[in-house]
This record gives sequence, structure tokens and C-alpha cells, in this order.
Amino acid sequence: MIILRYLAKEMAKTSAAVLLILLLVAILNKFSSLISKAALGEIPVYLVGKLIFLHIPELLAFLMPLSLFLGILLALGKLYAEQEMTAYFSCGFSWKGLCWVGLFLGLMTLFCVAVLTLWGVPAAQNAKEAILAGQKASVGIQSLSPGKFHQVPGKQMVFYVESKSDKPEKKNELEKIFISEEGLNAAALAMPKVIMTALQGNVIEKQGFWYLELQKGHQYKVVPGEKTVEVLHFEKYGKLLDSDPLPTSAQYHRNTPTRLLWSSGLLSYIAELQWRLSVPLTAPILAIWGLCLSKVSPRQGRFGKILPAIVIFISYFQLLSLSKRWIISGVLPPIIGLWWVHCLFAGIGIAWLLHQSGCFYIFYQYKSREKYAKK
Repeated sequence: MIILRYLAKEMAKTSAAVLLILLLVAILNKFSSLISKAALGEIPVYLVGKLIFLHIPELLAFLMPLSLFLGILLALGKLYAEQEMTAYFSCGFSWKGLCWVGLFLGLMTLFCVAVLTLWGVPAAQNAKEAILAGQKASVGIQSLSPGKFHQVPGKQMVFYVESKSDKPEKKNELEKIFISEEGLNAAALAMPKVIMTALQGNVIEKQGFWYLELQKGHQYKVVPGEKTVEVLHFEKYGKLLDSDPLPTSAQYHRNTPTRLLWSSGLLSYIAELQWRLSVPLTAPILAIWGLCLSKVSPRQGRFGKILPAIVIFISYFQLLSLSKRWIISGVLPPIIGLWWVHCLFAGIGIAWLLHQSGCFYIFYQYKSREKYAKK
């Protein structure tokens, strides 16, 4: 019992350390991505910390099985390299006890990851999309500050608003608007320039898109190098501010609550549900693989099996991701789904574990003795 507690402690401690390192690297990578978007004006700086926090559940759900896998591999690899495990087995410690420790940690990780994938991640995704949707909804009004030139994120459009209406009931109404836009579909040497002016304007939303509705204005279109200018007079004109529609939860299966996935017969919903159930199942299966790969010789060292372990992990998740796409496209029946990948890796892992523990040799010896006794 003391050895079991010691091994469990070593594996859990190493797994936690690996998880902390991987999570820190992933957060820094996400932080750099969000800071780049903030620098381009796509999102405000004050939202960076909140978006990173909402991204953590998804990172944890993916990194916890990997951390357990590497934690078991490193912790037991060290004990094998220093021949501590050899001493334990010589004193009567069995592979059965070692398997129970690994499976216990795998089942604990399975429970934690299941809570994240089934409830935590969808809730966090919904909150994140709500924040981004609110930001997109407000970018048209917030960015139209009077007396300043502004650029629409992702578009070569610069606009200027002289003032806003002083009336409370028309607080979003803009006055004396200037817009300069450079065409994106023309040849590089002859990109048309479009200049628009309007006496009044307002930001409106239609079918998920945000428009700047201009009133009583003119549009001037000119191509550099040409002498002609196209002039358009209008009473009302809608200018698209955002090229992407506002996201809704119905468009993102990752945001869909798990209870809705259970009751749906859509292939995309079935694939998403199986994915949410599959990620936790990887924890005990990877724990079995960690027990198999951790057995190293003193000359190999504790890091001798890291590269094969990473290849196995990548192959495992790539097959799961590929199977998910096959379900959505109808190539793979949902009854087979992602389960064949788990059966494949679990079967190979258990067979390898039985070989490592000597069960096959014991079974062979038993059959040989039985056959000899009959003679």
C-alpha cells in the first residue's frame, strides 16, 4: 500500500507539473495571437484577459490526457532508469498493483475532462462568442468617435465623423460623414478610389450584418491615371462595416449544449457528441500506453520514449479528428463513429501491457505444463 501511494504521488505530481508547463505555453501562444488582433484593432485590449480565461477550459480538456500520459511516462521512466522499479518487483510488487495505480489516475482524469467537455467548454465558448458578438455589435458605434479618423478592421476603409446628434432619442445618429475606401478587386496598378460624403448617418444591423446608413450624400469614384470621375448622388445609402455576420450559437456546434446533442439526429451533432465523449476516454487509454512505454533500460534514460509517445498521441487524436470528419460527411456510420479508434488503441495498449508484464509468458508456461501433464 505504501508503494502504491508513493507511485500514485509521483505520477500525479509529474503530470501536474507537465500540465502546468503545457498550459503556460498554450496561454502564451493564445496571448500573442490576441495581442496581434488587438494591435490591428480587431478586438479591444481590455478583452484579451477575459478571452484567455474563457479559452482555458478548452485547453485543459485537451492537455490533461496528454499531461497524464507524459507524467506516467516520465515518473516511471525515472524509476526504471534508476532501477527502483526492479527493486520493487524483486520485493514482491506486481504489475497488477502498477496497473491499478495507472487506471485510477486515468479514471480521475476521465471524470475531470468529461466535466469540461460536456459542460465547461460549451459554456465557455458561448460566453466567448457572446463577448465577440457584443464587440462586433458595438464596434460600429464605439469606433465612430466624432472628430477622429478611423479604419474599419480588415478593410481598406477610413472614415471621419464630425459630430453626433445631441438629442437623447437620436444618440447614435451621426452628422457630416466622410469615407475614403480603396478597391480590393481591381488590378494592383489601377485600384479605384472611392470617396463618400453624407450629411447624416446611422449604424444599423440587418440579418447579422452591420451597416453605416448614409443619408443625403455623394459618392466619387476615380481610378488613378484616368481623367473620368464617377459621381453618384443618393438620398440613402447602406455601407457595409463588417464583412462577417454576427455569430450565433446555432452556427457553432461547439457552443451547443450537450443535452441538445443527445436529442438530435444530425450527423454533425452526432459527431460533436462523440467527440465530447471521446476526449475523456483517451485518458485511461493513454494511461495504459504510459505504463507500457515507461519501461526503459538504465542506458536509455527517462526521456528515451518521449518521441514515440508524442507520435502515438498525435496519431491517436488525428484519427479521432479524421473519424469525426468522416461522420459529418457520411463516410463513416455513426454506430462505428470514433469508437473504432478507441478500441484499436486500447486493444494494442492492453496487449502490449500484458506482454510487458509477462502474462503471455506465464500463460504459455501454464499451457506447456498442462500439455506435458497429459502426456
